[in-house]
Amino acid sequence: MKTCKICNTSKNESCFYPNRLVCKPCYNQRVMAYSMTEKGATIRKAAKARYRSSEHGFLKEKEYRELPHRVEAMKVHRKKFTEAHPGIGAIYKKSYYAKYPEKRAAHEALRYAVRSGKIEKPNNCETCGKETGLHGHHDDYYKPLDVQWLCPECHIKLHREERHQNSISRRSLRRS
Repeated sequence: MKTCKICNTSKNESCFYPNRLVCKPCYNQRVMAYSMTEKGATIRKAAKARYRSSEHGFLKEKEYRELPHRVEAMKVHRKKFTEAHPGIGAIYKKSYYAKYPEKRAAHEALRYAVRSGKIEKPNNCETCGKETGLHGHHDDYYKPLDVQWLCPECHIKLHREERHQNSISRRSLRRS
């Protein structure tokens, strides 16, 4: 039997965390109270970001995002946002192209090549074979006509994997 320093009740050893003088319910209550402070919230936010950037956290987050109710909720959210902010897409696109002129040049060169018949756009995605509106994915923007033709789902998936690989390599660089 052990006595809690906060509630002064005698409890079984299993009601205490190892090397703690406070019982589990009192300890958890104290942790929750601290996490509601500004400093605690900052620490909690940083821990959450670390978890999400870990491989396990990334995969769990991906599983959650792909649940049917979450996919539907995001569609509704995007629709409401675009209705509330008409023209925001054009503003974003303009600032994006100003920030990345090499991407714009590659996109324009590819668009012109397809329109003029220099490049023929295939009917199927190179990854899954779907026949939906294909995107031209540039691995290197300085080779604008060297593209991989992907359906929107495969294109998004590819960029997510690239972003995940970049975050892993950045973390490994920080450790070394």
